[in-house]
Amino acid sequence: MKIKIILFVLLSFAFFNVHPQSVRSSSSILKNNNKIGNAVNPDHVLFLDANFLAMKVFGDAPLTVQFKDISSGEPTSWTWNFGDGGESNVKHPLYTYQEPGVFTVKLTVSDGVNSNTETKTAFIVVQPAGLCDSLGYPLQGDYIFYTILGENSGYVSGNNSFADLAKASYFYDYEAGSQFVAGIFDFAIATRLTTNDAEIKFKVWDNDGSFNKPGTVLDSVLIKISDIVQNVDFGQSTVVMFPKPVVLNGPFFIGVELPQILGDTLVLYTNENGNVPVGNGWEQQNTGDWFPYSDEISSWAIDIDHAIFPVVCQSTGINNQLISENMLVYPNPTSSIINIAFLHQPEKDMEIRLTDLTGRIVAFGNIFGNQAKIDVSQLSAGTFFLSLISSENVITRKIVVER
Repeated sequence: MKIKIILFVLLSFAFFNVHPQSVRSSSSILKNNNKIGNAVNPDHVLFLDANFLAMKVFGDAPLTVQFKDISSGEPTSWTWNFGDGGESNVKHPLYTYQEPGVFTVKLTVSDGVNSNTETKTAFIVVQPAGLCDSLGYPLQGDYIFYTILGENSGYVSGNNSFADLAKASYFYDYEAGSQFVAGIFDFAIATRLTTNDAEIKFKVWDNDGSFNKPGTVLDSVLIKISDIVQNVDFGQSTVVMFPKPVVLNGPFFIGVELPQILGDTLVLYTNENGNVPVGNGWEQQNTGDWFPYSDEISSWAIDIDHAIFPVVCQSTGINNQLISENMLVYPNPTSSIINIAFLHQPEKDMEIRLTDLTGRIVAFGNIFGNQAKIDVSQLSAGTFFLSLISSENVITRKIVVER
């Protein structure tokens, strides 16, 4: 009798986690226009807690970076690993990266008895000069997300009772010879438990799977879910820098694996069904199989795009999508909005302005948290200069407005 009971429990668990795919239907989802609030949970901080900043995280090779130790406690020794083979035992080292790449930096501090390590993945981005663009930006239509109704629950573009494994977007239209360097993800919902800080995996796939589905993983990055939650709380995108540029030879997918811990939830913004004739949104179901949302048998029979925007770069041309200093600027060219994402909190007295070729100021930007926006929808087509002015320096970049 005891064996039968255990078997019944196991079968019940399996049945709960494998739903017949035919129950997915566009008639069982509800469009949501408003963001749901997130529960932010503080981390438990150790007495000796390693941490650090960099005065510059983006730039062209060779890139000299001033690192600053901000560890709590009273460390007496420091061991730095800069990700390219270089090391230092100085408290606040000055280090030069000679070659392009994306580098993970690790600091271990010790007080002679205890030690603690902080690792920042894809923290320093050293770029060759070149042309970049953010594919698919801006999202066509309104930013929304779909809630699942009825006997099932959760979200079409996020965690749900179907136990979906990942969400991804398909891209094929870009200039030949491009290299993939980063992804911009706009999440509508991000929550986590107090007892964990799971690492979320972001991936870029080749389309060499069966029937041109996601296949070979070209690169991946882990980001703590607490960082994503913080971005959503401040209304910011999650900017994911990948470890090495990926040479693109055809269509590809970029996306995120969903958290599988109860209480952890991620939901991507999408547009509305019908905003685009053919949506780029795909899902990996709990069987491991991939389907586009437009699949009428195995998915939702809707055409929607995820708010996922890959950054691809060329080796020559106008300084387009900008990855420089402490900021990411996109899209460029643009027709409506210029977005500026700061990797660290910008100075409060920083001024952001746009000037035309004669030097006349035509627009200003306002900083909100770690981001800024400039509305160029009323400007004529042409070339402009974006200037970020602080108490220490001025950063100027070329911006193209298209009509």
